[in-house]
Amino acid sequence: MDRRRLHRIAIAGAGLVLIGGAVVLLRDPDSGVSEQLPAPLPTLQTSVRPFADESVIVPQRGDPPAAPARLDVRPGSHRLVIGWGPGRVGAPEPAGAAGYEVRWGPGRRPNHTRFVAEPVIQLDGLDNDAQYQLEVRTVDSFGQRSEPARTTGTPTPGLADPTPFAFVDRFDGHVVPDPQRWAVVGIGNCTKATRGAGEDSRRMMITGGCGDSDEAVALRSRTPIRLLDPASAPNGELGRFVVQTDRPGLTGQLTLDLVPGPVDLIGRPPRPGDGMAGQTLVDDSLPPGTIRTVITGHRAAEGGTTVRVAVAPGTPLPGREIPVNPTPPAEPGVSVRWEMVLRTDGVLVLRDGVLVGAGAVVPSFTEATALVGFAGSTGGLRAAVDLIGFTGAATAPPPLVPAPRVDFERDVAGPARQSQTTATGRPVLGVRSGQLRVTLVPQRGPVPGEQFGVDIAGRQLPLRPAVTGQPKVPGVRLPMVADIPADALVLNQHIDVIAVVVRSSTEEDGLATQVLTAELELAGTTAPAPASRPANAPLARPAPVLAEPVARLLDAAGTPVAPMVELARGRLVLDVLLDAAEAQQRSGAVAGLAGIEISLDRKLLAAIPTDTAGPGVGGRWRIALNTVGIAGGGHTIQVLAVGVDPSTSSVVSYASFTVR
Repeated sequence: MDRRRLHRIAIAGAGLVLIGGAVVLLRDPDSGVSEQLPAPLPTLQTSVRPFADESVIVPQRGDPPAAPARLDVRPGSHRLVIGWGPGRVGAPEPAGAAGYEVRWGPGRRPNHTRFVAEPVIQLDGLDNDAQYQLEVRTVDSFGQRSEPARTTGTPTPGLADPTPFAFVDRFDGHVVPDPQRWAVVGIGNCTKATRGAGEDSRRMMITGGCGDSDEAVALRSRTPIRLLDPASAPNGELGRFVVQTDRPGLTGQLTLDLVPGPVDLIGRPPRPGDGMAGQTLVDDSLPPGTIRTVITGHRAAEGGTTVRVAVAPGTPLPGREIPVNPTPPAEPGVSVRWEMVLRTDGVLVLRDGVLVGAGAVVPSFTEATALVGFAGSTGGLRAAVDLIGFTGAATAPPPLVPAPRVDFERDVAGPARQSQTTATGRPVLGVRSGQLRVTLVPQRGPVPGEQFGVDIAGRQLPLRPAVTGQPKVPGVRLPMVADIPADALVLNQHIDVIAVVVRSSTEEDGLATQVLTAELELAGTTAPAPASRPANAPLARPAPVLAEPVARLLDAAGTPVAPMVELARGRLVLDVLLDAAEAQQRSGAVAGLAGIEISLDRKLLAAIPTDTAGPGVGGRWRIALNTVGIAGGGHTIQVLAVGVDPSTSSVVSYASFTVR
């Protein structure tokens, strides 16, 4: 028996493949959904030997690909961005490129390597004023490499940022994010914000969403943005909201919200941007007076990134359209500077200084809570943030009084339910009062006379909308606040949490209103002394992952074979695609590919190595299959992608067909 087959054990019916004791990534043949499972032990297989059964014809490698045409280097502080090829993102050049191998290092020593799918890369964590050697090679579907395109680059701090910030955080302090400046609000236990490790050590990293792209993580500034008096605003500019980040990328979403009230989460789960650029959208999920910029990432083939300005119903609008420029294609992993400019004649949105969005709305507030929302993308949410700042009138965060965690129930209680909180416990010392901020998600519309309250320390206190006038709309987040006196701030007897129950004055028929978040802001009896806080653990980049194989069956004419259709015996074509761009979107880089193996009903049909001159990245292959000699009935083709690194999980996908 072929020794390559000995260490692969298929578990029938379970949808799993065990390779050398490691669980690997599988794609369900019916749903097309892959599941990433942990790999506690290294895989044994790290190479693929060429093989072709007599019933198949496999593609053969041709000439090596051409080198990238030209390297364009954009230096920054501790950073270099390198782009190449006339097509840039979405249209890799030269033709036939499955991906690229990038090498870099100080002096003449390119001792770092990364595989990418798109013709651009951002290198972080570099030494300023040091020259780096840069090399880029085109890699084809067989791992063949072009000659390198070479250049050098020198990271430089450049000129000081001329923006007249009233508040700015570059996330280069001892603790990231600084809790005096920021509150991180997420759903569930998946949200994390901290300093990055290694290359990302000079910026903040945010993860969350539990892989669910419908839920967002919000970074709430404890420092309010304050606008200038219109009479003294230079050139009509009242203030700016500036965020430099690699979001939204190709498939995520970034929101910049200015809300005239104490809120944590607003709106509804993200949805694709609509409307025309330069026109103001009316969004019935926004609190009154809110101005939102929503930036949604799309691949170039899907229309590219959209930038829209949205407001709540009833907001006065001049009704004019402001001409804007097309938004450049997103470059995965590359930081972009977004600026929301508030003016006396409207709102402008700049991307790296270029006008790409606008809204004909004038702020009705002079002070607002600033939220930066990050919604997930392929493989969950991972965002890098370099800078957040405001211009306008002078501003500062309130004193920080560390608050205990709030333990809350997800369902809103009805009026008949007895209180389950108690005043028995330890009081929170040194506080004057507190403000409880909760985010509700109603399941029904407004009910006459309905009021919300909160049970805390055996007492019932009223809740009010955080923004006056916000209606109760099913499925829309409703931020509310309660003023908590000091004697109601009582810790649990055993753990440092404060228990609360949100209550409605009316019984709900059907699903109960949900409590999404609950946080405390405390005010001290005296200004607290600055406390030295330990640095939080840095967040390392995820390991590169293999591109997932997608297998399609075509007939002899190249037409896709419809599922559940009985086929006559003859020739089939198996089209296998490993999209390296999708893998890069999930982890930031692509794992090296040793090759693919194709089996029919667990019998090896073909094996194609992709490491001819080094690890492959991905690619497309078409394998001709003769079905004359196989039995009638249903059959399953398995495609296995094998990495060159023993710690990389292999990936499996399936395609099924039936012959008469």
